[in-house]
Amino acid sequence: MTLAEAVQVIREEITIAQENGRTEDLQFEVGPVEVEFTVVASRSGKAKAGLTFLVPIGVEGGIGREDTHRVTVTLTPVLRTTGKSPRVSDRASGLPDH
Repeated sequence: MTLAEAVQVIREEITIAQENGRTEDLQFEVGPVEVEFTVVASRSGKAKAGLTFLVPIGVEGGIGREDTHRVTVTLTPVLRTTGKSPRVSDRASGLPDH
């Protein structure tokens, strides 16, 4: 999963939670969202280096080194229309397409 895909999934899940909580008395404010990824930093004998959020599957010849790291990304959701933090019970424009 790439970082962009993970952010899209989070966006869709918050939208679903908003729609599901629309009529509830108990509401939750959406605060910062922390997402932790395990990433692979690699360097090969071909002088190529890279960072990937998707753990590669497969084998390639060559001398190389891979280090696994944890990266935490903090997202602070805001509504495009108001610039404010949404509430889980706010009205969403609809459920995301899957």
